[in-house]
Amino acid sequence: MRHRYSAIALFLSVLLALFANIFYTNHAQRQTEQKFCGVMRIFDAPTAPPTTKRAKEIQDKFHQLRKGLSC
Repeated sequence: MRHRYSAIALFLSVLLALFANIFYTNHAQRQTEQKFCGVMRIFDAPTAPPTTKRAKEIQDKFHQLRKGLSC
């Protein structure tokens, strides 16, 4: 009986550590994305519109990336 409780306690502690790890990883990822969003907003809204085809493609890619990150 005592071994059963030990096994259950071990299983629950591993499960709790797993959920804590997943929660922290998601939290850290969201914080990193928000910092990155600040930089993306600068590149997505230049002061002058792009004049060359290449510059327009780059701005479009930055815009797609920003939207993909839900900025």
